[in-house]
Amino acid sequence: MPKPIVTVLEGESLVNDASSLIVFRFALATIFTGKFLLWKAGVDFMSVVFFGILIGLIIGNIVYAMHRWLPTTPSIDTVITLLSPYLMYITAEHFHASGVLAVVSGGLFVSYRSHEIFSYSSRLQGQSVWNVLVFLLNGVVFILIGLQLPGIVKDLGEYSLGAAILYGVVISLVTILIRIAWVFPGAYLPRICSKRIRLKEVNPGWKTILVVGWSGMRGVVSLASALAIPLLLGDGSPFPHRNLILFITFIVILFTLVLQGLTLPYIIRRLDITVKENEEEQRLSIRLRLATAALEHITTAYSAESESIDAFNRLKARYERMVEITGKRLESEEGDEVAPAFLPRYRQLLLELVDIQRKELSHMRRVNEFGEELLRSKGVRAGP
Repeated sequence: MPKPIVTVLEGESLVNDASSLIVFRFALATIFTGKFLLWKAGVDFMSVVFFGILIGLIIGNIVYAMHRWLPTTPSIDTVITLLSPYLMYITAEHFHASGVLAVVSGGLFVSYRSHEIFSYSSRLQGQSVWNVLVFLLNGVVFILIGLQLPGIVKDLGEYSLGAAILYGVVISLVTILIRIAWVFPGAYLPRICSKRIRLKEVNPGWKTILVVGWSGMRGVVSLASALAIPLLLGDGSPFPHRNLILFITFIVILFTLVLQGLTLPYIIRRLDITVKENEEEQRLSIRLRLATAALEHITTAYSAESESIDAFNRLKARYERMVEITGKRLESEEGDEVAPAFLPRYRQLLLELVDIQRKELSHMRRVNEFGEELLRSKGVRAGP
């Protein structure tokens, strides 16, 4: 999909998840107390939001200082990134602020400054760890609802299974229609009210807005919220309709993931949503600027060495070739057609070389020609 759509959906998920969890907290408080004042709820909502963001930014600055000034390693950096969200959440909840917004604001701050505090090793290791962790957490939540589903179905009480499924389907359809209904005013009203937005941003068009509206799949946050509903009320009586709420939530998630998720590619093709920006050209431009900056540094700071020392000269020649080749591909109108002529075979060769060297390392290990620790060390790498 076009990058603007992806950006809107990713940013929207952060804000919507945080705000919906705050509303969920107020709903539970209303059920337990039996009291609800709109003005007080509004003031409390803004207070929870403000202090949650403030606490997240404060702890985010502390985390930034730890990464920036302490002698950390990639493993320590990864551990700090794992602990920081929990520290932000627990601290905010302790002061009755939004823990989710604290994590969002603090995480965005640290992420924005990550290029200043993380080495490439820390970024690679941290990204790998987080990818695995997010996958596991998503899996755990769905496993929990799967394990509880038989008991939930059994204890639906006065509601039959068919009636519960019907409620879930109806609520799913209402949820989908409401989202589609509000994304259009949400997209067009700012443009109508602000001339600056009309001049600054391109009209998204109804097709793009429809795709955004159809991309409202429910997932792990909805499940986590439903599972967070207490078993008992303050007087010790069971929470009313808890199992029905859990079952309907499961139906809504299943319905939106299957219906919207599986039909989204078809809708994108049917609406002829195309990526207008030339990513390959942008990628080449970035590569050209990086190579030019490196070449200028070699020429100015290591001019004598690049003339007299062979290693420096080869490195300079490498960047000169990179600048020349990338510049030609950018200037050529048929650059996208020239590259595939050799790139697939070249990439295949690189993969084959890596595989051959890995096999050779494995052979050395089997015959005990070299030490195990040396063969596994970072100084010995398979690859061109």
